[in-house]
Amino acid sequence: MSAEKIRIVVVAVLALSLLTCIALLRPQDKHGVPESRFWNRKFSEPATFDVVAAGDSRILYGVDPQAFEDAGLGKSLNFAFKASPSNEDFYTAATERLSGQGKKILVLGITPLGFTPSSSTSSGFSQKRDDFKASTYTIPTLYGDRIQTNIPALRFPGAIEQRFQPVKLAEIRRFATGRKNPLQETYHPNGWIESAHKKPNEDSALRFYKVRFDGNLPELARIETACKSLAAFIESGVHVFAFKPPVSDSMDQLENEKSGFDYADFEKRFSDIGGVWIDVDASSFKTYDGSHLESKSAREFSQWLANAIKSRLKDED
Repeated sequence: MSAEKIRIVVVAVLALSLLTCIALLRPQDKHGVPESRFWNRKFSEPATFDVVAAGDSRILYGVDPQAFEDAGLGKSLNFAFKASPSNEDFYTAATERLSGQGKKILVLGITPLGFTPSSSTSSGFSQKRDDFKASTYTIPTLYGDRIQTNIPALRFPGAIEQRFQPVKLAEIRRFATGRKNPLQETYHPNGWIESAHKKPNEDSALRFYKVRFDGNLPELARIETACKSLAAFIESGVHVFAFKPPVSDSMDQLENEKSGFDYADFEKRFSDIGGVWIDVDASSFKTYDGSHLESKSAREFSQWLANAIKSRLKDED
């Protein structure tokens, strides 16, 4: 072997060793299904679900679909994303995950931000959908037609694959300063992110929400359009339930003041089209930042919500 080839092999071995050391030393604040696989599953799962829960990060972190299955409501999926819009595009994508067998149930978390202009321009749903589309390719078949196929990822065990996920800038900063991320997340295959915070503070999210509605208020036209699309789903036989996700008292007060969103008006519009509104006692559940439920409360809330839906379905029969 020539000296040049030996140098190439040595450099390659050193580079691989360095990457392995970084991965092993990397602080673990994410567990469960690897993050990239977690998001892809939401779009690649076939329409086999009886219950789909949809909404923004409050649903993403706050609703465990396993509770719906335990309550006997059927196979369930959490189809929530950060900063998701409350519009026809998102609701259609969520409804498309429902199967044609048995009762089809769509569960929606309603928040003021979903009806703001920024929800469409900076939607976490749109971003993850675009990422998924970018990871698909079209192949021809023997019969002349073409099919879409998701690029298969190497299926290492989840614990290993998590360590080789792309590193974010915030993570590099924490690693360089020796600080650990107080938020521990577990990505479940059913679409739920379970979260636990070592230093919970129910006022920590307020500083972000104090400016989120500046020049970005919920719009009546968006509310009317969303209700119109939901009316069509209800007419087609989908049972649509909606609720206000539980938050801290201070967060609730801030959103009411800053957004001007009228939940009573939305509830009436929603009920008029045949939707079922569920009132939630937010004081029964705890958040770790004022906006998102911590792990234990998320499980308790999910169980409570599943039983409430089951009870309302019995009333309809």
